[in-house]
Amino acid sequence: MPSIDILGWNVNQGGYDKRHVFDGAPEVPPTPERERQVHDFLTAQHRDGVDTASLIDTYGWRERYGDNEAIARHLGFKAATFVPLADDRIDRVLGPGAGLTFATDRPVEEAGPLDLDNRQGIKSIITSGGRALQVVTLYLDDMDENLRSAQLSAGLAGIEDEPTLLVGDLNTLRPELKGADVPARAHDIGFRAVVFALHILPKQETVETIMTKLSRQALAAKVGYYRRALSGLNRREAVPQLEQRGYRDADPKKQPTFHKLGRLGLSVDYIFHSPEVETDDFRVIPAGDASDHDAVRARAHLAA
Repeated sequence: MPSIDILGWNVNQGGYDKRHVFDGAPEVPPTPERERQVHDFLTAQHRDGVDTASLIDTYGWRERYGDNEAIARHLGFKAATFVPLADDRIDRVLGPGAGLTFATDRPVEEAGPLDLDNRQGIKSIITSGGRALQVVTLYLDDMDENLRSAQLSAGLAGIEDEPTLLVGDLNTLRPELKGADVPARAHDIGFRAVVFALHILPKQETVETIMTKLSRQALAAKVGYYRRALSGLNRREAVPQLEQRGYRDADPKKQPTFHKLGRLGLSVDYIFHSPEVETDDFRVIPAGDASDHDAVRARAHLAA
């Protein structure tokens, strides 16, 4: 099989800076505030050789761009598949419209929803030179490592026993950084310090009481979210779960991909591959103001 250049990228709300009500959508959906930046970034990567992309948090793309053929035309790829995230918590809190998109220039044998128990991923099988490669697009829960592990288990149980690339925002951290450079290790040490600091804060009820007296209730809720979410990240259990199933991390340097936590970078966006697949030329591609996530990219081919 000729090599495949694959991109994984969390677009961050599909290019929108704020959520819109898409159930009973208006006749003309609003234009994403970052639509041009997102389009320019993807076009540049496409022209640079990317032929397959797993795109995360493509919120509102069904309503904005139309069916799969229309989304493919908008992106400039030969085929695309949009799948709703279908997470009741996300839909209830933030409104419907969240989704994932798989796009490729390769022939597609299969592409559709992958059941993750309480949300969906995408399972795609593409071909080249008469050989099949399975690409699994995942966006795991942002709050709970137990739930992430359950979603991974469900997803792995639902895919074929084929050479596989597993791509997406897994919202989890590596337990060890063998091969990482000094900056990546420094980010990780800083993150562990932040989690430690959150743990020594007063109990959430006390924080809420203090913040209410200071008229800062919203800040109390944010502190509670970060305490739970970052503590969950620091459990670092999902990556070993993949490695125990034989999947290999494509990034030898364990580089950060998400930089919203102050100056700290977190490694939450991944490309994993099964033993039958080899990868090289792994890169983290800065997305600038197109998204708060950088993209990950690698060249993949079936092992001889």
